Amino acid sequence: MNQLHTDTDRRGDISTPHEDPGTGIVQAWLDDPIVRFRRLREGIAALGNEGLRGGDAAAADLVERMKGEVEQIKALRLFEDHLRLHNEFNTRGALERIAFHASLNQYVPYSYGEGEGVQRTLDALAQRPEFSAIVKKEADARQLVPDQVVFYARFLVSRVAEYSGGNNGTAVVVARDYPRYMCATLVAYLKLQDTWPHALKWREE
Repeated sequence: MNQLHTDTDRRGDISTPHEDPGTGIVQAWLDDPIVRFRRLREGIAALGNEGLRGGDAAAADLVERMKGEVEQIKALRLFEDHLRLHNEFNTRGALERIAFHASLNQYVPYSYGEGEGVQRTLDALAQRPEFSAIVKKEADARQLVPDQVVFYARFLVSRVAEYSGGNNGTAVVVARDYPRYMCATLVAYLKLQDTWPHALKWREE
């Protein structure tokens, strides 16, 4: 089952560049964001110095990619802080974060504007083939018509706001609280972002 938050379940010491000069530095971050980003920066600097001294183009490329990774983590954490401050860290906030995350990944352009802007971004995501594939699986599992699930996607942000109480840092999709097609649509978006790096954690009950 899933819960809302960036993936901070991996605890313990972060890998050093000597243990893993790549994904270990990025993926094993700690819960404390200050410590996490300091260690990530240290790892990047060490990799950069090593790669530049050896003239290793691959290492230099890795450094650039990791810098982008760090900036994405920072941006997502700041966005989550914004949701908490506005009492929106719930299913409604989950949709906002999905829209923001999609723009960071450059999957779709980000449409600014509360409510309508988020919906436009989600509408663009709904055109992607991977979303269609997820919708079909959800519809089949729930004995629904896929086209109707897609239809509800166009009104999701405004309708979810009616059911999205809470600000406890967890997106819990309570199936009985939503019309069946809306629940399937919401879950489809959450499962879509499950395929992205630094996805939300959530659960359905």
